[in-house]
Amino acid sequence: MPTTICDDSIRVRVNKQLKSEASEILSSMGLNFSDLMRMTLLRLVAERQLPFSTEIPNKETIEAMRAADRGEVMHHESVSAFFKDRASKC
Repeated sequence: MPTTICDDSIRVRVNKQLKSEASEILSSMGLNFSDLMRMTLLRLVAERQLPFSTEIPNKETIEAMRAADRGEVMHHESVSAFFKDRASKC
C-alpha cells in the first residue's frame, strides 16, 4: 500500500496548450499536477483499473446515443416486457 512519503518522481511530456488549459482547471479546484497524478495513481492501485473510461463507442452506439438525445427511445416497464415486445416483432 502506498505511503505518505514522496520519494520518487514522474516526468510527463505534453504540449503547451494542453498543459495551460489543464493547469487552469486544476488551479480552479485548488489542485496542481502533482495532486492530480497522486490522486490518479492512488485510485489506480486501490481499484486495479483506470479511474476513467477508455471505451470508444462504435458507429451504431453513437447513432443510438444521438437518437436518445433526440428523444427517439422506446420505454418498457421491465426487461421482460422489452424482450416480450421484441419477440413479437420478429
